Amino acid sequence: MPALSLPVNFVIPECHVWPEIRSGTMDEITDEVLAQRCVGAMANWVVIPYVYFCKAGLSPSRSAKPVNGVINITSAHDFPLRERAPEAFIVACRADAHVPELANFVFEQNQVRSHLPGVAWTPHWPQPGLIPRDPARGQRLENLTYKGEVNNLWIGFRDDAFLAALRQLDVELKIDPRTPPGGAKLQMHDYSAADAVIAVRNLTEADFKTKPASKLVNAWFAGTPALLGVEPGFRDLRKSDLDYLEVDSPETAIQAIQKLRSDPGLCEAMRQNGYRRAKEFTVEALILRWVELLNGPVAEAFRTWNATPEPMKLMRWGLSAVREKVSKRQAQYDRVNGPRPFG
Repeated sequence: MPALSLPVNFVIPECHVWPEIRSGTMDEITDEVLAQRCVGAMANWVVIPYVYFCKAGLSPSRSAKPVNGVINITSAHDFPLRERAPEAFIVACRADAHVPELANFVFEQNQVRSHLPGVAWTPHWPQPGLIPRDPARGQRLENLTYKGEVNNLWIGFRDDAFLAALRQLDVELKIDPRTPPGGAKLQMHDYSAADAVIAVRNLTEADFKTKPASKLVNAWFAGTPALLGVEPGFRDLRKSDLDYLEVDSPETAIQAIQKLRSDPGLCEAMRQNGYRRAKEFTVEALILRWVELLNGPVAEAFRTWNATPEPMKLMRWGLSAVREKVSKRQAQYDRVNGPRPFG
């Protein structure tokens, strides 16, 4: 693993610091532990990569607020304006938040904006502790699984008509919510009984443009064919028809299931293709990508920022503060009022 060429600091507010981090016992943060904690932008984009960096021997620092003279990694969801010191250099992990105008550099979880200066694509980390599909299930296609918030699955894929059509094929829709009721344990990582996964989300076009391809990548790791909606994040990664089956309605989803049912060889080919593709998105591969970005374009931007006169930094702070407020308002409006391709 290459070393970091510049000091990197993860900005983790005290309320988000895990007890194992405080006590210096990060070896106790196993994949099983992470499987229950990988919820929210702060956990997935700041705390977990901090843990991964520490375990990889990269020796990052952490602080509750940004500090000067280092590359600060922050979550756009959890980085308020009042903590934006004019002199600090900020790399904001956007996740599905607004465009973080307070940042000097932005990590995006898909490639929609990756062509812009000061922006880089950094894929979402794979699901920790993922339990793959049980090979003993063989060629069965009985369980169609959705992993995520129930309300995000387009209603056409959870209404009575679709469920009845599935039953006619002896298929059942299984939903593992991101926030299980009654304090139950997360099952987002357990694909042992998943014969195929589905993700056609009821989102606005603006939301689609921020979403990662996690549901696809996790399906590859799990060895399950994926039926996915029309989203930029999925299409970014598609190299062949074996990567996933694109569906845009309950009818095309039923057709895809019938296609998989009638051609067991296709199911197996998709599983084997998924295992190969998943190697591009292991924790080790993504740590290396982060280091390459931090040592490359981020380091270049950091050096340019350090050479910027203080009056210019103050001017940029003022402009970014105004733009940040506008960006938040626009994102909130688009999320509620924007067009929804799936109704």
